Amino acid sequence: MITLFLFIDLHPNTIILMSELRTIPNIGACTEQDLILMGYTTIASLRGKSAEELYAEECRLRGCTLDRCQLYLYRAVEYFVNTGNPDPMKCKWWFWKDDFVELLPAVRFAWSVLLFRWNAADAGK
Repeated sequence: MITLFLFIDLHPNTIILMSELRTIPNIGACTEQDLILMGYTTIASLRGKSAEELYAEECRLRGCTLDRCQLYLYRAVEYFVNTGNPDPMKCKWWFWKDDFVELLPAVRFAWSVLLFRWNAADAGK
């Protein structure tokens, strides 16, 4: 069962229907719809699910690999739904970005050459 909330927009004659999922920070209309299609219709139904599981399910639903930003969003959702009194700062999706970014092999090689030259020049002083 999906509980819908009724919101009246500031514009006349505009009514917005949304589920309780939209009360989760970062969840907009599209992610709300995807979660419902994946079988998550309430906040309680998301408890205990990992961000990685939700991301993998949405990738399967859409038939492609999604941008990692969606994984960051799901990390924030996982924190929010599983924390009794969530810290508002930790509810921001960018708080959950990967710290490590793997460089392409060509970039790693270029950096190693530059560091070698810098160290060699520094050793000659």
